[in-house]
Amino acid sequence: MRTPEQAVVERKAEEPARENTTLVCIATNAAVEHIGVQRLAVHGHDGLARSIVPAHTLGDGDTVFALTTGEVATEPHDLTTLGLMAMLTVERAVVRSVEAAEGLKGVPSAREWRESSGKRG
Repeated sequence: MRTPEQAVVERKAEEPARENTTLVCIATNAAVEHIGVQRLAVHGHDGLARSIVPAHTLGDGDTVFALTTGEVATEPHDLTTLGLMAMLTVERAVVRSVEAAEGLKGVPSAREWRESSGKRG
């Protein structure tokens, strides 16, 4: 089985470049003003950058949406905690999705590559 690096090197020149888009939705029931919801989306992008390398390239459409139902009252300092939670949650969600993914078109998934090489992780 080829490693992901080998698959990239062996890619035929006539094949179109691979483009990847990651879509994220951050939802909370915290009552946050519009600018705070925008900050949550920014923190979500931080989570993408912590888990996808390279992130935010010209060839992808990484996008984070944030929304609130406004059901739970919050204090102004709560936005810092919500932002941290959003960042960590996005980061963990990306890692979990990579671990659960299956290979495609001869390129092994991270799990398949790790299993075929005898690595544990």
